[in-house]
Amino acid sequence: MVSLGHIEEFDIARPSSWDSYAERLQFFLEANKVTDPVQKRAVLLSVIGSKTYEIIRSLVSPTKPSDCSFEEIIKQLKNHFAPTTSETVKRFHFNRRSQQSGESIAAYIAELRSLAENCNFGSSLESLLRDRLVCGVRDAALQRRLLAKHNLTFALAQEEALAYEAASAHSKEIQASASSVIAPELHQVYKMPASAQVSDPVKLRCHSCGGCHLRGN
Repeated sequence: MVSLGHIEEFDIARPSSWDSYAERLQFFLEANKVTDPVQKRAVLLSVIGSKTYEIIRSLVSPTKPSDCSFEEIIKQLKNHFAPTTSETVKRFHFNRRSQQSGESIAAYIAELRSLAENCNFGSSLESLLRDRLVCGVRDAALQRRLLAKHNLTFALAQEEALAYEAASAHSKEIQASASSVIAPELHQVYKMPASAQVSDPVKLRCHSCGGCHLRGN
């Protein structure tokens, strides 16, 4: 039977990605209609990778992986790679997150949503995302613009920030293009006639008006 989709080995160098990997594994099993617990365990132990398999053996020892249920193995791996952390700590990281140098608005918002995922904000999620977006943007002009908005929602703040970023990028592009197009006459340099090239400024004094030029000019 040809399987639908593909699930790669788990990367133990990125332990924080375990929850995402476990979710994708569940979708892979569902897509291939694997419902039998024994078969689900067999797929898990086959695709997980040799390094993660060795970790599983250590976690369930002295029991063998083949004697553990699919759910038990998943639980052991979650506790090992992504143990539950304090909700207070998660909210602390969310509230400290500001837009980084070179980070786009879209990437910043995506990171805020990721950090808020396990903060248990409930019905306050949208307003807290709005506050963190407004307070965390790097551009002071954009921040003032958002603060001036009445009844600002997260959706409106997101739309405004993305539009402002796009407009700023387009403006820089137009300015850069305009500055590279210079009229040819601007490159012409006026050259004083040889008769007027006198090094002594006293000799350039006009006897009629007192200006620094030859009287004949």
